[in-house]
Parts: sequence; C-alpha cells; structure tokens
Amino acid sequence: CFYVAVERRRDPSLNGVPCAVVQYNSRQAGGAPELPAEACRRVQGGSGGIIAVSYEARQRGVTRQMSSHEAKKQCPEVVLVQVPTAF
Repeated sequence: CFYVAVERRRDPSLNGVPCAVVQYNSRQAGGAPELPAEACRRVQGGSGGIIAVSYEARQRGVTRQMSSHEAKKQCPEVVLVQVPTAF
C-alpha cells in the first residue's frame, strides 16, 4: 500500500476509493507512454502489472497478481494510476 499512499498524498481525490498503482513497460505493445512525475497519470486499463492495491480495492477482489485489465474486470470502479517512468 505504500505506492497507493504516495499517490493519495499527490491526489486527495483518491482517498476512500478503490485504486491501484500500475507499472507499464512503454517498450512493449500496449504499454503506456513515459510520463513525468508531475503529469496526470490515471490510466484506463491495458496490460500493466499492478504493484500496489488500496484496501478498498482489495475488499473488491483486486490483487497484486492481476493485470490492470483483470483488475478492471473484477472491480470496474477501480482507479488505476501509473507510476512515473521518466525522471
């Protein structure tokens, strides 16, 4: 939950809602573009791997072993946030 806590500090609108932090490889097909830390990093789904899950999303069956696509199927209201990749 550490990465979720970091994202909630950056974006307080994530507090109390199911959310997960995902990591994409921009070099693979379907990967998200590289984004700087200050960019809006909410994503709709895709092939990214989940690296952190909020307690609210866990209660709805989302786990770290899921892809972001699987998480959206399990919990359609989950908010997915991409970790910054361009430093």
